[in-house]
Amino acid sequence: APDHNQNALTIGPIFQQFSQLEEIHIVKSNIPAIGKHSFWGVPTLKMLNLTQNNISQVLESNFQGLMHLEQLHLDDNRIESMHSGTFRKLPELRVLSLARNRITELAPRLFLSLAKLTRLDLSGNPLDDLSPEVFKDVQELRVFACRGCGLKNINTHIYSLLSSLTHLDLGDNDIKYIASDEFRDLRRLQVLRLDGNHLPVVLERTFSWTPKLQVLSLARNR
Repeated sequence: APDHNQNALTIGPIFQQFSQLEEIHIVKSNIPAIGKHSFWGVPTLKMLNLTQNNISQVLESNFQGLMHLEQLHLDDNRIESMHSGTFRKLPELRVLSLARNRITELAPRLFLSLAKLTRLDLSGNPLDDLSPEVFKDVQELRVFACRGCGLKNINTHIYSLLSSLTHLDLGDNDIKYIASDEFRDLRRLQVLRLDGNHLPVVLERTFSWTPKLQVLSLARNR
């Protein structure tokens, strides 16, 4: 919906008659919640875009029947927390974007059953910290963005779990120090963004572990 005429929708099981739908976009529609069976009966759905709404809670039951969903976009909502296994009914999911919500903590095994996930965006959430336990189920990630999340450092065990990463965006955080072997497990990394942090110095050989690196951003540091 356009900015001057936004919808005020409540989603119910209204899509069943369109059983061949592959994409649903409901944007800027003031949706407060996703119903339990909202997308039941649309097994062909590949993309679900619910960005810029008022969704505050996401539950496992919201995604029943979406066995073939490949992209889920929940950016710019009001989500504060999610339980372990929230997305477990989405085994084909490749892209998950939760950017600019109000998430303060990620539950252990939040991404259970998302073994095929390749892109994850958590940018703009006040996370402060990331636990390796969260990433055990998404070891095929290629692109990970966690920009503007108040992170002071990264537990390097996360990198050992996500050794397939090609793009890593940690810009606009509060990182003040990076060890010389910080990225030793990210041998496939091609793009690394660390702009807008508080790094006073970058140690010698820090990037010798990433021989495929093509893009490196260190702008707006110290």
